[in-house]
Amino acid sequence: MSNSEIQPKSFLNRCIGIVSKYVECHDPLQFVLNDKATGVFALRNKTNAIERTGCPHFYLLRVKNSKALFLHVSITLKAPRIGASNEVNHEFKGISVQFLQGTGNLFCRAEWDVTMSRGKLNHPQPHWHFGCEIEGEELNQFVVNDNAAMDVGFIKEIEDNGLVSPAIDFRELHYAMASKWVIKDSAEEIFSQQHLYTWLENCIANVIDQYNYQVNKKSFESSKEWS
Repeated sequence: MSNSEIQPKSFLNRCIGIVSKYVECHDPLQFVLNDKATGVFALRNKTNAIERTGCPHFYLLRVKNSKALFLHVSITLKAPRIGASNEVNHEFKGISVQFLQGTGNLFCRAEWDVTMSRGKLNHPQPHWHFGCEIEGEELNQFVVNDNAAMDVGFIKEIEDNGLVSPAIDFRELHYAMASKWVIKDSAEEIFSQQHLYTWLENCIANVIDQYNYQVNKKSFESSKEWS
């Protein structure tokens, strides 16, 4: 069995065990198959789930001991054949953990895609995506100092040459979180189930701790101490 082949039932149950330590579980958690065509499984409470309707469904889990912090977990598996049981080996394609403040403000997501490649660029694995949109917030604006000839000249050069900033969705940029750049020219970690279990737990715990520390520094308690 290759590193990316997993037995879905035991794999998903192990991930449930990890995530359940950090979220409010008013009943047992379960993975549901959101999209048969792509093999996306989403984690949710069995009853009274917080969900966003659509295709696919988007389920939120409330983080314990945290003010307004939620997360969403989805895992993509490729079945060996149509209608294959979860008792047989599937190919692990990727996992996504999204963190939200409230139910609508996504501020980052952590992902590990083992087969992701887009043209000439191999994205670092695992990786972060960052992007926070806050409605109504005014961004600081830079202004030209009219007394600085160099600044005025630079602005005029840009205007004369028609140079404009390219349209980029910065939320789609992949930022490495476990690169090996210090020892070789690579930003991809070798995938294994044990590596993923360790990564999943520490990733969730550290984001929770960073968030909780900012919310209430005086009474901060690390999530690693939660029972």
